Amino acid sequence: MRTMKTPKSIDILFTNKCNLSCAYCSDYSDEKIQDLPISEWILFLEELKQCSVLNVDIGGGEPFIRDDLRELIDGVVKNRMRFTMVSNGTLITDDLAKYIASTGRCDSVQISIDGSNPQSHDVFRGDGSLSESNNWTWLS
Repeated sequence: MRTMKTPKSIDILFTNKCNLSCAYCSDYSDEKIQDLPISEWILFLEELKQCSVLNVDIGGGEPFIRDDLRELIDGVVKNRMRFTMVSNGTLITDDLAKYIASTGRCDSVQISIDGSNPQSHDVFRGDGSLSESNNWTWLS
């Protein structure tokens, strides 16, 4: 029987930081933990390509909190991998949504929502995290 020598899919947490403080979440609030710089992530993504990894699941904390998220996604795309993302949705802009779609390599973006209305959702995620004032236009 032939077995794989490397994984074909990998989960990556580009950051532990998050803009919300969800009641049930693991402790991502430790500011002493520093994110890896983009240069190290780019090298790691190149290593994943050499290992024949095909899919990357991008999560966090909240991946959209990183100012260099486009460059990180560029690193995934450049290394011929497909990707999915998990987000709380509050930091996604129309521009970022269009960029992600334009890569042609994104299979899905999962948005975590904890209720069908702002009142039930915000109990877990914090006041205002699912309100009409947030920019949710990218969903349409």
